Order: sequence, then structure tokens, then C-alpha cells
Amino acid sequence: MITTPHDTGSLNRRTLLKGAAWSAPVVAMAVAVPSAAASTVPAPQVDAWAQAHMPLEAPNGTIDGTYNYYTGPRVLSYRMAYGNNGPDPIPAGATVTIDLPFAALWDVGTMQVVEDLSGVAPTFVSGTAVAYDGVNENANFNYWRWNFHLGRAIEPGESFTLTYRVSLTAATTAASDTFRVRSRATIAVGGTGAQDTNTTNNVGHSAAFTAYNSASASQDA
Repeated sequence: MITTPHDTGSLNRRTLLKGAAWSAPVVAMAVAVPSAAASTVPAPQVDAWAQAHMPLEAPNGTIDGTYNYYTGPRVLSYRMAYGNNGPDPIPAGATVTIDLPFAALWDVGTMQVVEDLSGVAPTFVSGTAVAYDGVNENANFNYWRWNFHLGRAIEPGESFTLTYRVSLTAATTAASDTFRVRSRATIAVGGTGAQDTNTTNNVGHSAAFTAYNSASASQDA
């Protein structure tokens, strides 16, 4: 029997189809492997911490020679500290905040970062009132919280400071006539995918109590 070019072509096509049918599952398996492997990558393990401080500027005076008080209108600066005890880096996008007591006393739109010596590149994302959540059950006031996202990763063992500046107005509230209070700083991994293994040190308070727009106070918070 003489094989014509047409017959040869037919055999070649059948051979190719047969080979393709056998090779298809191999390709599918090769694609699936990286996806399965990626799902087993553990989350970064971190230990983020924060510490707050009193204003850098001198107070307007003291109460009984012990507690500083600040009376607006004036501009106040706060240098807050944050860090990561590791063992892994905190990915970029973590959130740091500054919380100042008596939300009604601040011109919240004037808040800005005026010093970022470590180049963490904070970006303001939101502001909100946060209810007091301390141990004094009689306290009835709130903080104003400014939230910032960090622009780079924080390495294990790294600490950094941010200096914030904001305007204290001349406004008063009943709470500001009643309580000595502390500023706060917080840090959170947010949506970075990291796992914070110790959240007990994510909120830091200033060491000393202060009063704002009041020369007298009767309770601590």
C-alpha cells in the first residue's frame, strides 16, 4: 500500500492529539503546586509596642505644684515612641496613633507630623473620637485619635519616634474641669498580615498626668 502525503498528515495529526491529551494533566498539576505552597507560608511574628509622652512645650502652670496644666489657644508638640521587638519585621502599612484627651478641645485639622527622623513615612488616614476605656469607672470623657499608616517595614529591634504638632483651642468642657489625664500612643499591625504575639504593650500612656484648659482637677484618668 502506498502512503500518500494526505495519509501521512492524518497520522501526524493523530499522533499530536494523542500526545497533547497525555500532556494536559501535567501542565495543570504544575500550575497548582505553587498555589498550594504559598498557602503554607507563616505570618510574620512581631511584638509591637508604643510609648506616649507629655507635651514638649512648657506648661502654663501647675496644680498644687505637682500637675502641669496647659491653657489654649496655643500649639503643643508630642514626641511619641514606637517599636518592634520582633522576631520578624512588621510589614509596611501598620497603624500608629496619637490620642489626646477631651476631643472637643483640639483643632483636629491642624494635626501634622513635624519630625520623622527614621523615615517611616507616616500617612494620615483618619481621625475619630474614642471613648475613655481606663480603670476609673467614673470617668466620662473621650480622646481624639489620629490614625497614620507607616510607609515602610519596621525591623526587629527597631524603635522610632514621631513628633506631632496640633493646636489646643480655648474651648472648655465639663470633663476638662474635672480630670487630670494622660496622652496615649498606640500601634497595631492592621491589615499587614503580621501576627502580634504580645498586644499588652500596644498602648502607651504618658508617665505624668496633666490638665487642659483648667487650673484645677479632682480625679485621675
